[in-house]
Formats: sequence, structure tokens, C-alpha cells
Amino acid sequence: MTHNPLSLESIVDTIRRNGFSPELVDTYHNGTQTIKFRRGPLLYRVDPTNPPVLLMVTACQMDSATDKADLLLRVANEVNDSLQGCKVIFLEPLSLMCFQVEVICPTEEFFRNNFWLFMKIIDTTIDKFLETYDILKDKDKKILGEFTKALEPKGQDELPF
Repeated sequence: MTHNPLSLESIVDTIRRNGFSPELVDTYHNGTQTIKFRRGPLLYRVDPTNPPVLLMVTACQMDSATDKADLLLRVANEVNDSLQGCKVIFLEPLSLMCFQVEVICPTEEFFRNNFWLFMKIIDTTIDKFLETYDILKDKDKKILGEFTKALEPKGQDELPF
């Protein structure tokens, strides 16, 4: 069995064989092609421009009106500290959470055999992010509630000092 090096064509073929419709895009606007495909509501991008290193990334738009940047950054840092294999990157001006897997794929067979593992790593990271976000958001609400309660007037006419 030959072990062919990973190529743009073999990545597109693997994605297509797994039920998706990959498209080639000029992400860097210099003729360098990357691959994008949709899985449910998420758009994924595969960057094969630095072989054998392969980058797979998806992103979620957060609601900048309700999701506070400092909380999102704390959650991203906590998830990055607790998981291996995937990074969470917060792009503050866009309120965008990026989830990326960077792996060494020496051959097209390696990518084909591990495609769903890479997707699972991203899924697990998104799940961990959302779980941590809910926990820290609730914790912040509780702390804020306790702080607000502590500042409520106690029916005093004068300051106690």
C-alpha cells in the first residue's frame, strides 16, 4: 500500500466522501486555496497550505449585546487550559468564537482515517465551551446578586462610621 502525501484534491475527496459539499475558496486573496464546507449551521474551513500541518476551523457568532467580551475571553482561556487538541480563539471586535484543530497529516490516508476524529475534537471543544460558558455566566450572576444585595440600604439614617 502506498502512502500518498496529503493534497488539496485528497482533502476535497475525503470531505465529499463523508457527505459534505466542499468548495475551494481563495481565503488569503492571493490565489492560495482553502476548502470550506457546511455541517448543519456551522461553516468549516480546512487550510492545507502548510503541509503536513493541516488546520480545520469553525466559528460561532456570539451575541455582543448579551455576551460580555471579558466573560467570553475567560471561557476561552479556561477551555484552552482544560482540553488538548483544539484551540478556542475569541475575536473580540466580531464577537466571534473560533474553534480550531491543528494536526500533522503526513498522508491522505491519515486524513481520511481520522476525519471524523478531527470533527469530534471540534464538537467536544464547542460542547465544553458552552458548558463552561453557562457555569461562569451563572457564577457571575450569583456574585453580582450577592454584591448588589450587600450594597442595599439597611434602613440606616447615618453611616455606621
